[in-house]
Amino acid sequence: MNNIDELLKDGKWQILYKAFKGLEAWKVPEGDYLEFGVFEGMSFKHACHLSKRFNHKNMHFYAFDSFQGLPKPTLEEENKYEHFSEGQFSCSQETFCDILKKSNIDLNEVTCIPGFYEDSLTSELKKKLPIKRASIVWIDVDL
Repeated sequence: MNNIDELLKDGKWQILYKAFKGLEAWKVPEGDYLEFGVFEGMSFKHACHLSKRFNHKNMHFYAFDSFQGLPKPTLEEENKYEHFSEGQFSCSQETFCDILKKSNIDLNEVTCIPGFYEDSLTSELKKKLPIKRASIVWIDVDL
């Protein structure tokens, strides 16, 4: 794992660290970590490592992503967000998992849910996933 002091120089990682620290401080019952928009797994792998640092042994990690990059922007989105394009931020599920493995993350603790949210986030999925409680939900979506 990267040196925590180096990570904390970045505000994004400070928030993630504080979220895990808050679970401990507020004695939040243990639950799972859900991340929406994982791209190449930078925040996801840090969350996995932080869970170990804070002794969350039973936390399971859910990665929600299209694994195809951004969807085709609507005309309204194209006008509002000119810097986004279809397929941008593409990282295959296989590549994402390889990145996690190289970071010494046990893939048995990870569940990937592929698909664009309007297609994948269904009531059937909710019934199927064994999520009882979410301790941390990290949302990093662009469109």
